[in-house]
Amino acid sequence: MSIKSRVVKQCESKNDNVHTPPQVAKLMIEMQSGDRVLDPCAGENKVFYNNFPRNTIRKYCNLPDKDFFEFNRKVDCIVGNPPYSKWNDWLKHTIKLTDKFCYIFGQNNLTQARLHFLFENGFGLTKMHYLNIDWWFGSSIVCLFERGKESIITITPKRIHCEMCDGRCGRGRNGKDYNRCAISIE
Repeated sequence: MSIKSRVVKQCESKNDNVHTPPQVAKLMIEMQSGDRVLDPCAGENKVFYNNFPRNTIRKYCNLPDKDFFEFNRKVDCIVGNPPYSKWNDWLKHTIKLTDKFCYIFGQNNLTQARLHFLFENGFGLTKMHYLNIDWWFGSSIVCLFERGKESIITITPKRIHCEMCDGRCGRGRNGKDYNRCAISIE
């Protein structure tokens, strides 16, 4: 199976197969380190492989004949631009393989639920870089997650409800006042 067919097999949406710009790959490489680095999304251009400093990398792992979900060797770091349609499964498999990974997320893909999942599994968000790529899907966030490290951000464990009724009363929705409980108004 060629690299191209492997990438297509992993990608279910045309928006999943988007080449990472070299300047973004270089930024992501600078954010992480490791001897055994896996790029599970290496497409035809191998942008991460081609931009790793040759004197700092001992072993670069790619997946020439299998998809990411069939790869089961431990690596020091995973770096890449995963298919957006498979984020949840991708993250679940990632944390089985490594204690450190650097991925680029679309701003709508770095969700509170995904952060909760990673935090609950012992990962901290240790570095992040917000960027805007002109021809992509809006703003993106490069994130480095490391197991056992303190996160640079925190998230509220649950939704904050109206302090007056302690529920989701509809305050601030459909023209309702943002500063008053929607139930107490009725």
